Amino acid sequence: MSVFTPISQQQARTFWSHYDLPALLDWQPIVEGVSNSNFSFKTEREAFVLTIFEQISFDQLPFFLRLLQHLHEHRLPVANPIADKRSQIIHVLAKKPAVLMQGLPGKSIEYVSVQHCQQIGYFMAKMHYCCTDFPLYQLNSRELSWFQATALCLQQVITVDEQALMLDELAFQQRLELSQLPHGIIHADLFRDNTLFVTGSDQLSGVIDFYFACYDVLLLDCAIVFNDWCLDNYQRINSGRAEALLDAYQAARAWLPQEQANWPAILRRAAFRFWLSRLYDFYFPRAIIGERKDPNQMKQVLLLHRNNMP
Repeated sequence: MSVFTPISQQQARTFWSHYDLPALLDWQPIVEGVSNSNFSFKTEREAFVLTIFEQISFDQLPFFLRLLQHLHEHRLPVANPIADKRSQIIHVLAKKPAVLMQGLPGKSIEYVSVQHCQQIGYFMAKMHYCCTDFPLYQLNSRELSWFQATALCLQQVITVDEQALMLDELAFQQRLELSQLPHGIIHADLFRDNTLFVTGSDQLSGVIDFYFACYDVLLLDCAIVFNDWCLDNYQRINSGRAEALLDAYQAARAWLPQEQANWPAILRRAAFRFWLSRLYDFYFPRAIIGERKDPNQMKQVLLLHRNNMP
């Protein structure tokens, strides 16, 4: 991930001295990603990742870190936060919150296979199931009121045709009644670049970046994954990958009839959410942001689902 807050060798070694861990052999910045500063720390046998949070506050972190611990306790492939010699997890580095986590093997994938979709479908279902007893609560920061506020900002800068599409979709989403659908903790950003697979295999080895995780409609997680993993060039549904994803998920957590009925609308909601956020980042870039993703990809996905609406 991009490094917005560099650290010196002295800072790195001082930070490492707080932990009861083997000698630090090497540390390097991780230059890929979007919003946090990350560094790889290596010992003779293990790798760790130091994250300096650029946008998440000290008060917000406990939810996300406890969620990672909870998932790790249920043997899901996530990075477990590491406590220091004083049993502290959250540190201050360069006046920002910083956390050391276990490193995960594998790399992100560019091309998605049927087997990849099966793996991530099963992971989602297991995550949703094991979080039924998770005690903490976090609202979705990208829910309907955010749609409304973001659309208001974007009206001034997007084209007339995009304005018409945005306002029509907003009206559709405002009419949806989703309160009766199953809710729970979702990842809410489970794109392929937030997963790791063992090189040369289809085995899921890690899921990362839980910092949009929240309490919302479980089906929304499925739709976010579907829109990124199961489309060819963001324009056509790949039936093989789509079937693999949804069959794997529903083998572990079967959908209720009302979920099946609302699936087309939730696909639109997921596409609309990321079209809006990418448009906003394009026209109103933050001081701290990595590579901006193309808004037109999610616009194409939204149009696809609108055209396919029964």
